[in-house]
Amino acid sequence: MKSQQVTLKEIELGIYLIEMKNTSEHNSFNEQVSELSEIVKQIQTNTLIKVVLIRGNQEYFSSGASIELLKQLADKKTNDVHLPRLILSIPVPVIVCMEENALGGGFALALSCDFIFLAKEKRYGFTFMNFGFTPGMGLVKLSQDCFGLSQANELLFTGKTIKGAGLAHCPGITRVLPAHEIYEEALGMARDIAKKPHYSLRMLKTALVTPKREKYEASFTLEKSMHESCLTEPAVQESLKRWNAADEY
Repeated sequence: MKSQQVTLKEIELGIYLIEMKNTSEHNSFNEQVSELSEIVKQIQTNTLIKVVLIRGNQEYFSSGASIELLKQLADKKTNDVHLPRLILSIPVPVIVCMEENALGGGFALALSCDFIFLAKEKRYGFTFMNFGFTPGMGLVKLSQDCFGLSQANELLFTGKTIKGAGLAHCPGITRVLPAHEIYEEALGMARDIAKKPHYSLRMLKTALVTPKREKYEASFTLEKSMHESCLTEPAVQESLKRWNAADEY
């Protein structure tokens, strides 16, 4: 029986942890999308959950969409990677612990969370344009709020990776710490949140996340149109064949 690539477990009263465990494929998105969808449904109906933490594995937080998923996008067999929409639909605060490297959609996933913890010595980047196609996962609209206009444009246009220390000034980043300190710091924040009543947490989350949801949906419409043009280009198809996550860091 194949093991789950994404799991949900209670770690303390009211505090739950989502772990991405696709170690062999650098936590790339493929089957993870459907598994995360089922986990989000559990969270939505469980009023005992007050706050959610998200972690990757010991080498990669996530390398983004798998080659198989990108090919499905190019062949129009799927519309998009809807992970941001799933994360945005979680009705309680979400803290992402990016203790390891993250690429493309793996880094974009953070923008859908309420609190973002980065490791000062690890590398992060939106590498879409390195393959010749435009960004997805809501980045066109959401990246400027998180990183500021100039930093967002640099990340998106150049496709370069940058150490977490270089993003400490960005308005949407909660903390930048040594990797080994991130989880305990995030857990401390989660404990403070978990002391609050669940009904108030859910009402406040709805109020705060609604503008971000609206920006994501606007971004998705624009990105889908751009992808329909970019992903069918022969040069893009060829670059995807040569892709290796380790080469991007």
